[in-house]
Amino acid sequence: MDDVFREGGNNIMNKICLYYGIICGVFLTSTAAPAADCTVGAILYNDGQCYEISPAGVEPAGVVFDTAKRLAVGLNSKVLPWGGQGIDVAAAVNCSSNKTESCPDGSPAATAAIVAAIGGGDYAAAYCLKQPGGKYFLPGVAQLQLLAARKKEVDAALAKLRAATGDGRIYWSADENRSTDALAVAMDDGGVYGSYKETLLSMRCVISY
Repeated sequence: MDDVFREGGNNIMNKICLYYGIICGVFLTSTAAPAADCTVGAILYNDGQCYEISPAGVEPAGVVFDTAKRLAVGLNSKVLPWGGQGIDVAAAVNCSSNKTESCPDGSPAATAAIVAAIGGGDYAAAYCLKQPGGKYFLPGVAQLQLLAARKKEVDAALAKLRAATGDGRIYWSADENRSTDALAVAMDDGGVYGSYKETLLSMRCVISY
């Protein structure tokens, strides 16, 4: 049987492989393999890879919007309060909608700090912290503004997955204004607004990959 696989072997199996080599190559190129890079609008799967054709056993986890910092927006959109009305979250740097350069980026650690300060309940940061894998977080203002700028590519992928798009939505950020207010970003134009923390607004977690 070793002769079957020996290069140049004069046997039936070798001739069949040579004859059908082109066809085999077509099948090989159509098998699932990670894309070389996760581009903006690519679907990120729960194994941390982007695929044109996903293999069995993996599920979509988000849509890539920041390739430099390797971030993807989650698929689920919820309507929730920011939480902690009247609580000044020490770990959340207070920043203004008129001066957003002082607003820090969101991160898993920052999201966990918000939850630690507010405690239990059903609100934006707590929802992100409960997501599987421990990599989801509530995004900051600048991260949401980048998402808004890349809304066309991201929404096309979300629509393909039959997930809610960002059309007409204002998303909570992880950035606090003061003890009663937090900042939110409009997906249609990237505008930043302050709102009472108890207000019900849309929110979407972000995942790092």
